[in-house]
Amino acid sequence: MFNMIDFTKKLDYNVCVMENKREIISKNLIQLRKSHNLTQVELAKKLNYSDKAISRWEKGEVVPDVETIYMLSEIYDVPVSRILEKQDEDDGDTNASTVKQRVLSQIFLTCEIWLILCVAVAYINMTQHISV
Repeated sequence: MFNMIDFTKKLDYNVCVMENKREIISKNLIQLRKSHNLTQVELAKKLNYSDKAISRWEKGEVVPDVETIYMLSEIYDVPVSRILEKQDEDDGDTNASTVKQRVLSQIFLTCEIWLILCVAVAYINMTQHISV
């Protein structure tokens, strides 16, 4: 039997999923365009679209069609999944903080090794003076 409540729940879920997909795609399109130092007008010329269409994609108002997504992947030289799927916070700030974390980890590791070597040298010197 047809249940209107279940249908409404599914419809709400699908709307949420689509809005989330639009948001993901729009963020990816903005990030890719900026990382390639393109304006909306320049990208529009490459795709033979209006800059208004690019703006609507990036605002998440509409999603480009499949052919256009494929053309975008070729322009940016990325797989289609890079446009369609959520990225692991791949913006410049996150990359910078990841690099900082790695550098700090390396510095900390170097300090630990230096401390162990100093303790080992001190221990060796102390045991040699005691045995003499």
